[in-house]
Amino acid sequence: MTAQPLNFNLNDPPAPGDPSADSPVASVELSGPKAQAEVAEPPVPYKQQRVVLIRGLQHMALTDPRRADVLISLSKVCAELDEGAEAWEAAREAFDMCVMQENWQGATRAAEALFLTNEPQALKGLAHGIWLAVTFPIEVKASHDILERLINEAAHDDIAAVAAATAYYLAALRGGDDESGKEAHDNAARIMSNVAWSHGGVKDQEAFDIWFRIHNLDDPDTFLPLLSESLEKMVDGDWWYDRDALRARIPEEA
Repeated sequence: MTAQPLNFNLNDPPAPGDPSADSPVASVELSGPKAQAEVAEPPVPYKQQRVVLIRGLQHMALTDPRRADVLISLSKVCAELDEGAEAWEAAREAFDMCVMQENWQGATRAAEALFLTNEPQALKGLAHGIWLAVTFPIEVKASHDILERLINEAAHDDIAAVAAATAYYLAALRGGDDESGKEAHDNAARIMSNVAWSHGGVKDQEAFDIWFRIHNLDDPDTFLPLLSESLEKMVDGDWWYDRDALRARIPEEA
C-alpha cells in the first residue's frame, strides 16, 4: 500500500500523538514508503566558520593554489563578525597571491572582498579589482559582480551609468553566443535598466534612448576613459601593481 501524504490542519489542536503546529514535521509530506523528511541543517555560526578556515590555512602551504579561496572566505566571515582589520589582512594576502600567480579572476574576487571589509581603503581595493576585471578576459559574471559594487556605492552618480555601460560592453565583447553568453547579456541588460531608472529616472524606451545618448553610453571611447579617471581618483596615485607591466601580460586573443 502506498503511503499517503501527511496533512495537518494547523488551525485545529493536535490530537494525542500528533505533532503540534510549530513542529518542523507538521508540513512534511511523505510521497513513498521509503521517503524521509529532509530537515535543513542550521547554518554554521560565523565564529565557528572562522576557526575552521584558520585551521585549514595552517595546514596549507603558502603556495597552495587553494589558499586564496580560503583567504577570501575567511575575509568575508571576518567582515560579518565586524573584524574589519582581520578581514582586510586575509583579502589583501589573497589579492597579492592571485596577482603574483596571474590569477586575474581570483584577484578580482579578492578585491571585492577588500571592499566588503569597509576598512578605510575599501574603495581603493575595489578600484584595483575593477581595473583587472576590465583589462583581463575573466568571466563576465565576475566583472559584472564587481562593477555592481561600484554602481550600488554611487547609484545616483554619473559613474554608475559609466559602470553599467562597461558591464554591457564586456558582455558584448566576451559573452559569446552560447547559453552563458546569453546570461551575460541578460544580466548586463538588467544592470543597465536598473541604473537608467535610479540615475536617470527612465520609465520608457524613448526616455532611455535619450538618456543613453546624452551620456555617450554607446561609445566605449568615451565611457571607458571616464571609468579610468574615476578609478584614478579612488586609488589616489597609490596603485598596488604596475599597470604597464600587467598590460604586457594580456593574452593576444583578449
